[in-house]
Amino acid sequence: FELVIVWRVQIDEEGKVLPKLDLLPKAPQRALQLDRNRVLETAPLGFRALLGTLGIEAALESLIKSLCTADYDKFPANMQACDLPHKQLLSSADRRHL
Repeated sequence: FELVIVWRVQIDEEGKVLPKLDLLPKAPQRALQLDRNRVLETAPLGFRALLGTLGIEAALESLIKSLCTADYDKFPANMQACDLPHKQLLSSADRRHL
């Protein structure tokens, strides 16, 4: 299973920069057959709606949080939760000493 984010930047005639992000889920055919709620099929539209509502940074963060198994609120902001094994995440008591 794979999620690919395609980020294009368009510049109009007036020089205005227009970022465009697309989410492209890739999954085996069997996974698509098992996806009764069509989550994979509707993910690109849902991500586009998040972009319009939350903006780029918050939409990407929301997507990452939804995919991480780590407890996202228990580590310093400069660490990447998905990169850490769950046992290495700091407790809230440990964070106070940083």
